Amino acid sequence: MLLATGAGLVWEVLARRALLGARVAAAEVEDLVRRREAQAEHVRSLESRVERLAVIREIHRSTSLRSRGERLRHILSVIGDMSSAAEVVLFVLSRETEEPVPAAYRRRLPGGEIVVYLDRPDVAAGATLEGGVQRLTCRHATEERRGGAFGARADLMLGSLPVGEARLIAPRDERTAAATVRARLEDEVAASAVNLAGVAVALEERRLFRVQDAAGAVALAYPLMAEGAVVGVLRARLPAKPLTDEADSVRRFTGEAVAAVEEVLLESAGHIGLAVKRDEDTERAARDALTGLLAKGEFHHHLRETLGAARSGAKALSLVMIDIDHFKSVNDTYGHPAGDAILRGVAGSLQGTIRARDLAYRYGGEELAVLLVGAPLAAGARMAERIRRAVKRATYEVEEGRTLRVTVSLGVASAEAGEGLEPEDLLSRADEALYASKRDGRDRTTLYREGRTVPVPRESGRQAASAPGRSSRRAGSSG
Repeated sequence: MLLATGAGLVWEVLARRALLGARVAAAEVEDLVRRREAQAEHVRSLESRVERLAVIREIHRSTSLRSRGERLRHILSVIGDMSSAAEVVLFVLSRETEEPVPAAYRRRLPGGEIVVYLDRPDVAAGATLEGGVQRLTCRHATEERRGGAFGARADLMLGSLPVGEARLIAPRDERTAAATVRARLEDEVAASAVNLAGVAVALEERRLFRVQDAAGAVALAYPLMAEGAVVGVLRARLPAKPLTDEADSVRRFTGEAVAAVEEVLLESAGHIGLAVKRDEDTERAARDALTGLLAKGEFHHHLRETLGAARSGAKALSLVMIDIDHFKSVNDTYGHPAGDAILRGVAGSLQGTIRARDLAYRYGGEELAVLLVGAPLAAGARMAERIRRAVKRATYEVEEGRTLRVTVSLGVASAEAGEGLEPEDLLSRADEALYASKRDGRDRTTLYREGRTVPVPRESGRQAASAPGRSSRRAGSSG
């Protein structure tokens, strides 16, 4: 009996010790799990920090890109890829109304994307915002091949006015014709409508604002600040199920995932704001205040740059010099406000005729200039004639109830790919052709070709490159 009792006590003691040991072991395991979770959280925090730094670095890298359109496309791509956003929109403030207007957006499509850049966001606002009655159209749509995908690019038009450009990337399919890709780009542009939800609140309260729709998509709008002022808003729409590659698992945006995107926006918004403000300041300084055309200083810079590319054999370049006929008599008869109205009107006709990739300048007084990148002499002649006819057809209101018609004289010179021309040489040739047009009766286009000035038949510019030439000396003419 005593032995049995003693054995029971021994077993009880051993059981208690085993239970205590199990509890200690369990506590140690829980402690190890907590430590591991803390380490994992620390690693995730470091990875998130690295990701945010990478985003900021890419935003800063965008400032080295040559054009404003390229910079904005790069910024939207960085933010869009980081957040798996279905759409990222950059709004800037209208110079006239201070209201937010879209300057660029990137929208994901199944297997591809469309990126739209607007170099005239004020003008295009009625066509890009939801509820707008205007529609954008495409012009000069061309196919682009990018690795394993088809692409298409087009100038964006609002009526006859170029306002930006659009690029589409679609999955490569050998059965898909290039025309189909271009048609898809046109369809996507025609259906484009940017939502403003959350943007006004973000601007007014200067904070990140979150909007969720009935389908579960979350839109994050965040104000962009630079030097204490609001310069725009970045809006990213995160779908309930983001578009991913087939190899990726389909995941929903949880509250934690949205918070991670918000954190990146908070850290990067200041850098994006500075980039946007720098672009806006540069754009204002580069433009002529009266006509909206690029200023003369930009002309000399771009001429040297594009001529250098032509000299290296990349592309041909045509320069068109334009002078408004009898402009002095308009000022003398109707006053300088009427002259200003004519200048603005002719500049508008010019912008509505050239391609979005072409560069138009106010060279000085009533003289304008256009750089046609990738255009040999024959193409330059055709464009010059289109400009001449567009100006001649238009009527310009110089005061209430009074309209005027004007004509222009044009001179065209070209640098073929690989030709070693200096900027002064090309400008002198175009200038000589312009003065030949003015001397020979105005309202006409003249080419500089092989040391001679060649008049272009006013009916068409198509035979200009082969038209017979005659010698001409530079002759000055006022007005």
